[in-house]
Amino acid sequence: CLSVDGDTEQSMARARLAPCGGTPNQMWATPVVDKGVLLRAFSGGVCLDNWGARGRVGDAVGTYTCVPGAPTQTWTLTSAGELKLSNGLCVAPASAPAAGVPVTLATCDGSAAQRWTVSGPA
Repeated sequence: CLSVDGDTEQSMARARLAPCGGTPNQMWATPVVDKGVLLRAFSGGVCLDNWGARGRVGDAVGTYTCVPGAPTQTWTLTSAGELKLSNGLCVAPASAPAAGVPVTLATCDGSAAQRWTVSGPA
């Protein structure tokens, strides 16, 4: 699951892979497929963000205060399950997928490591 460090709403929490458990740090506002939206976490005050706002392969991904319309926070969940930033890069594990591995921006390649699904609470 896509998770963030800590269990309270905070800006600048790193996003990483974790076993799915339905915990607050894994609860994201459900994105609309094929529509660019803010991906809000916790109560909605922080959003998934491309830290550094460079939009480059390898950039860190985590939470930041929501800024409606910010290209660094505009994500699209495609029908193929890719979570794409407004510039077309995908959220992907920084290394082999495993619990604790941070996620970064990567060139979309259609791999299983870049496919995300939406489910209800555990």
